[in-house]
Amino acid sequence: MFKTVFLSLGPVCWLVALYPFVLKTRLPKWAKIAIGAFLFVASFKFWWFRFFCDKIFQPDLPFWTVAVISVLYDFVLFLALASIVIIEWDVAVFLAKKAMRKKEAPSSPGNMGRRKFLLCGAASLAAGTAVRGIYDGMRLPDVKRTVIELDDLPLAFDGYTIVQLSDIHVSPVARAERTRGIVKIANSLNPDLVAITGDFLDGRVEERKDDFAPLGGLRAKDGVFGCTGNHEYYSRYDEWRKEFRRAGIRMLENQSVNIDRFAGGKKETVSIGGINDPVSKCSDVAEAFFTAPENAFKILLAHRPVNLKRHEENGVRLQLSGHTHGGAVWGIDSIVARVNENHVRGLYREGKIALYVNSGTGQWAGFPTRIGIMPEISLLVLKRAANGRKHT
Repeated sequence: MFKTVFLSLGPVCWLVALYPFVLKTRLPKWAKIAIGAFLFVASFKFWWFRFFCDKIFQPDLPFWTVAVISVLYDFVLFLALASIVIIEWDVAVFLAKKAMRKKEAPSSPGNMGRRKFLLCGAASLAAGTAVRGIYDGMRLPDVKRTVIELDDLPLAFDGYTIVQLSDIHVSPVARAERTRGIVKIANSLNPDLVAITGDFLDGRVEERKDDFAPLGGLRAKDGVFGCTGNHEYYSRYDEWRKEFRRAGIRMLENQSVNIDRFAGGKKETVSIGGINDPVSKCSDVAEAFFTAPENAFKILLAHRPVNLKRHEENGVRLQLSGHTHGGAVWGIDSIVARVNENHVRGLYREGKIALYVNSGTGQWAGFPTRIGIMPEISLLVLKRAANGRKHT
């Protein structure tokens, strides 16, 4: 069903765009045929990927080939969106004129001139948005610094810094060079801890290990930790475990580790836990913190930004998540929020628990587009709230 939607979306958008941008224009017949054929070919992105690679979401083609094909495909999608607006406008004008019992001369130079200007403007906007959307989806992420005040944070961890990466999606559109760029930025922040909240990659070990390997260069005072996302399981996670260990990334599979620091001669503990993505059918927050000290401040790495109430009941005070890509495109983000318990990006507080949702350090190769919502590396600075209670 999922693949069918993507395979059919492009051709449907082509049909929608065909009416105002080709059939209703005054172009010569040969030009209409040429433009229609061009848009038709561009709309079949996933079919071309399947034909040449037998993989519609992981096309093992040169980077620039995938980028150009993706730009052309997005151009058709945005033309279809513009077409819906134009068609609605045409209907509204027709009904208004009919109600006023006035006839519009179809050959009126003024009307045709305005329509030509509208179509050219819409096509230019669609092309520009497609190019910029793919560029922002594939470029290196921005650093987003967020201070998170926490009442129960142990005094010894006041000012503790976490670099959060999420949804890196190492893939044909995110190769080794991009991975190295992410590592360079993350290391320059000199964090106490690096947390990677799932969806590291797309593809089998033999296909992606060279592009994944630079993650082994990540450095943090207290280590690099991760939890699984849904795409790890789509990529045969059991085969990837060795590569994660080789990269020095400690995967927390319903497990936790304790980090101790001293303040005023007293040992204080933060427990970093991680749960498996629900697609594994083995996700258990209680098991994750089973060995954590009773008085530890609990931070949970969970790919999806959901189940906050359950996690709070298990003592979690800070949850780090991803999965949503921040919504990726303005307008779609509100829909993404609805299916993720109204969480899409940034900082949330519900009861005693705080949640930070990373907008995605990378972008899925199947739709490597971002409009208005940029990829990010999160620099999280934990601060003990001014009225913070002592953690006991």
